[in-house]
Amino acid sequence: MVQDPTRLLALRNQRWAKSRLFCLRIRRFSAFFRKRVWHDRLPVLAGHLAYVSLLSIVPFLAVVFSVFSWMPRFSHLRRQVEVFIFSNLVPETEIAFRYHFSLFVKNASQTTSIGLLTLLVVAVLLIAAVDENLNHIWRTRGQRKWYKTWVIYVSMLIVVPVLVGGSLLLSSYVKAQKWWDVSVVVSVSDTAATIFPYLLSTGGILLLYKLVPTIVVMWRHAFIGAMTAALLFEGAKSVFSYYVQHFSTYKSIYGALAGIPILMVWLYVSWLVVLLGAELTATLGEWQQNRTLRGRKPRR
Repeated sequence: MVQDPTRLLALRNQRWAKSRLFCLRIRRFSAFFRKRVWHDRLPVLAGHLAYVSLLSIVPFLAVVFSVFSWMPRFSHLRRQVEVFIFSNLVPETEIAFRYHFSLFVKNASQTTSIGLLTLLVVAVLLIAAVDENLNHIWRTRGQRKWYKTWVIYVSMLIVVPVLVGGSLLLSSYVKAQKWWDVSVVVSVSDTAATIFPYLLSTGGILLLYKLVPTIVVMWRHAFIGAMTAALLFEGAKSVFSYYVQHFSTYKSIYGALAGIPILMVWLYVSWLVVLLGAELTATLGEWQQNRTLRGRKPRR
């Protein structure tokens, strides 16, 4: 059956027009996103959070690990969480620095009740700084109810570490089962080692973008932002690990203290990635709201 050339040409032109319209929307959205990033001064916010994190990372982890001491049923999860955190906190850094850092956290978690209360206050200050900066990105000025704030803060300090530890323990349990075929176990282990950290990062960042802002954030937007941030985080971790392994100039400059600037830079990069994902999530929400105001029905 011979089709009408005029109709074929019209269909081709229609597809070309749709492609041009799609590219135009992508360009406008990218320009809008860059404008928001520049207006919100994300590098400055990331530097602020990195500085606060540097001061409160030991108290925060001490409180997190103390949670497992308070709940003996979950004490076996502490080792899983500890390995995961220290392997992602400063990837591929010196073993000695990791040892001393974990020793600081261990000593801090064994302090007195008053000292532990002080550590808890410092840890809450870190969460409050994250709360303030994320709501700055979403342009929100409203205050949530005190009990909602309490639930979010407690979740970050208690529920999230337990869930992370349980997930890591479950993956270790599956790989240790004898009823799996050896080749299947090797294949599953390799795949899980690649995908599981990304999925865990995506889930944690997704909850951060969904629960912390004081306005309603659509799950779809939060998921897109979390996937993007987790992908950037894993890529940055690979690049950072490669640099630490192959470029040792910083060791000759800082010597035994080389781990400190590495930690500072990595904290800055990590927060910049998290804030970029939050900015993308907020931009998607504002972009859809603007389309709705212009009379275009958004996609569900």
